[in-house]
Amino acid sequence: MEKKLSIIIPSRPNIDNIAGILWCLQAQTFQDFQVFLVVDKKLSKDDFQELKYSIAKKLEQSDKIHIREGSWEDQSIQADEKTGLDVEIISNITYDFAPKKNASATRNYGIKLAKTPYIYLFDDDNLFELDHLEKTFKIYAELTKKLAVHEMVLTGTLRYRRTWIIQNQGFKQYNYRTSRPELNFLKEKKWDTIRMYSGNGLFWPTHIFQETLYDETLDFVAEDLDFSYRISRKHPLIVHRDLNIYHMEREKSYLDKQRIGNEFSAYRKAKHRIIFARKHAKGINKIAFWGFGLWGNSAWLLAKILLFQKKNKRKVCKSFLQGIHDGIFTSLTH
Repeated sequence: MEKKLSIIIPSRPNIDNIAGILWCLQAQTFQDFQVFLVVDKKLSKDDFQELKYSIAKKLEQSDKIHIREGSWEDQSIQADEKTGLDVEIISNITYDFAPKKNASATRNYGIKLAKTPYIYLFDDDNLFELDHLEKTFKIYAELTKKLAVHEMVLTGTLRYRRTWIIQNQGFKQYNYRTSRPELNFLKEKKWDTIRMYSGNGLFWPTHIFQETLYDETLDFVAEDLDFSYRISRKHPLIVHRDLNIYHMEREKSYLDKQRIGNEFSAYRKAKHRIIFARKHAKGINKIAFWGFGLWGNSAWLLAKILLFQKKNKRKVCKSFLQGIHDGIFTSLTH
């Protein structure tokens, strides 16, 4: 029997994260779903065995699922007799693993697998209440009726770890002058229309996902902003206060919080925000970005690296500047 919902979860994998979100899923009041956990690295037979054992030990489950290895080349799923495993872990969940790609590629891979009417896209460090899926369908039905639309996109309030601290309620728009998205705050509102969101918890009809897909040239948050922004130009994108998603992210360094990070992430973030602006900035926004946002934001972030980076300061600076160079070069040649 065909399921109603496909849940797509890209993963590293981090066994604690996986165990947490799978525990939430196996205990949901709504159970008409399947899960595609797409791992961004090649897994050997030993890797499969170790992952199977680790998840089973964490969850202490004995229901049967099937783990298979997917092919990136033809986007088909074929169980390999050597690595395809029947694993006793949890009911009604299918895992399909794939080789190393970026976050955009792993999400696209899972999205293309879905044959169900709806998709829910989570990250592997998300947790939620045990009636979350049931509540999502209820709110979706209420809002489509209220807005008099056939289809829409729904997401929830992202909260920091297991607290009521709001981490994100979407973005109103992208401010090209500051080269940053502007946060949305619901305050007393129960829900609101937004223009962009992060990759934690996006729900909508499958065909909308599959017609849009992620831009695999983007990464480091820029892919989430680009994906949700393209969606919001065609369909209502709604954030709801009562849909809570708890973001169990790792502890971040000061430079992580300042959107710089280590030398690798500094390079990627600098590059991809320029590519994002190249795709979407037009007219006055293009002037604001190239005249103010790019240089002002870059100078500010570079100053933070010089002031607060304790180790590899020169390497992080070099990578950050390389990312700006590559982003500009990409924008001029494509």
